[in-house]
Amino acid sequence: MGAGIAQVALAAGLHVRLYDPLPASRERAAAAIAAGLERLANKGRLTPQAREAAVAALLLVEEVDALAGVDALIEAVPEDLNLKRRVLSEALAVVSADALVASNTSSLSITALAAGLPSPGRVVGLHFFNPVAAMALVEVVRGDASDEEALRRATALVTELGKTAIACDDTPGFIVNRVARPFYGEALRLVGDHGATPEAVDQVLTLAAGFKMGPFALMDLIGIDVNLAVSTTVWEAFYGEPRFRPHPLQRRMVDSGRLGRKVGRGFYAYPAGPPPAPPPAVSPAFLRLAFVGQAPALDGWARALHAAGHAVAIFGDARELPADEAWDGGFELGDAPPDERAARRARLAAALPGHAWLASDDLVVTATEVEVATGRAAWRLASWPVGGEGPAGLEVAFPPHAEPALRGQVQGLLGSLGRVAVAVPDLPGLVGPRTVAMLVNEAAFAVEGGVAAPEAIDLAMRLGTGYPLGPLAWADAIGPDRVVALLRALQGALGERYRPAPWLVRRASAGWPLADAPAASAWR
Repeated sequence: MGAGIAQVALAAGLHVRLYDPLPASRERAAAAIAAGLERLANKGRLTPQAREAAVAALLLVEEVDALAGVDALIEAVPEDLNLKRRVLSEALAVVSADALVASNTSSLSITALAAGLPSPGRVVGLHFFNPVAAMALVEVVRGDASDEEALRRATALVTELGKTAIACDDTPGFIVNRVARPFYGEALRLVGDHGATPEAVDQVLTLAAGFKMGPFALMDLIGIDVNLAVSTTVWEAFYGEPRFRPHPLQRRMVDSGRLGRKVGRGFYAYPAGPPPAPPPAVSPAFLRLAFVGQAPALDGWARALHAAGHAVAIFGDARELPADEAWDGGFELGDAPPDERAARRARLAAALPGHAWLASDDLVVTATEVEVATGRAAWRLASWPVGGEGPAGLEVAFPPHAEPALRGQVQGLLGSLGRVAVAVPDLPGLVGPRTVAMLVNEAAFAVEGGVAAPEAIDLAMRLGTGYPLGPLAWADAIGPDRVVALLRALQGALGERYRPAPWLVRRASAGWPLADAPAASAWR
């Protein structure tokens, strides 16, 4: 990480002194920096002259005394509080009294770090993201003692490096590492507790929800041990808060040495083999489909399937549905109170012929429960808005005993829309909505706690993780009331981990958006 920060500073035209007490580490860093600058030049992002000047501006130093005279000091040693204090104490003894002092910690408290140092007012956090050259975000973290001038200078330095500075308060995990915890935590629970596969979870969150990488592939890339260490640090810092509790599956992976790409095996094997062949799809040509419920989900699905060649009839209420039609299946879609949805499904089931199936986008009631209540073969689909131009896949859930013919027909039906059907366990919230709801919830807790302004949290999550939308803007697209309803259902089914943030509940109850809410941050 230190080499990456140094490379970015050199590419920005700054002079850099790189200190490491180990000669081999210094040489490895210098080689990595030179290679990184060469790549920038090859891509046309640095002129050959600028690359040569940047290489010449790097000075490797063997003693900490050689740091005297620097304008800014950025520490990037491993995540150990005592080690960081010792390194910074040695450096502070030689740098000038007006030098900016920053730690690149990703999980340790800046307040705790500065408390053991002289001049704690000039100590701030500068959390860069890996790979530093590619990631635009830097979190500028204010410790309790950090003074305004230090924060101003730190922000200016980040801007000079060509990065986007996001201000945040000194709370465990800052913004990104805190708000992103559910992305991993929910995935681990879905696999470890409920029998989903890592492949299915990753497929849903990439193909259907628009994330660039699934959580299991990303944990393999980061290092499962590194991800567990951050999760444990945040959980312990919040005194065992259930939202952050690490999962035993991740601990077993670490204990078994399956740490991810760096050792050749994690949740996946590396190098990866050829992808499995997709299952053969059953042709759904000319299915006759009846739709009941409410717009916009109702109209959107009906129009899409009609355009794909299916015979479609839309009814506002199942009581309008002729019982003598040879429907192949019926869809019950769109938000409504639980009792109304149940009554809608019952009327639809009564109007369908004996062989027809019933599909619902109810996130709370499982397909198994629908089948028991209606006596119909049933399946579920997720219809929450996603980021990007449109999903390449859709997650679906069946009762455990669903017939292969039903599964095949659903695959073919979605295939006619150009989408991949990804089967997941028949659980409340499914995979994508449950994950997104928890990301929204954690962002709401962060806003309420004054970590950062809502727009800053959304920007940090897009820049720091590549999410298709900031979680608060995503909630506005879905409807904050729908997010709260799902969280409350999950809380009732699965426990306090899913309790909705009071700030989220208040704004949803008032019908107010989340992304443009007033800032609650201690500094902006």
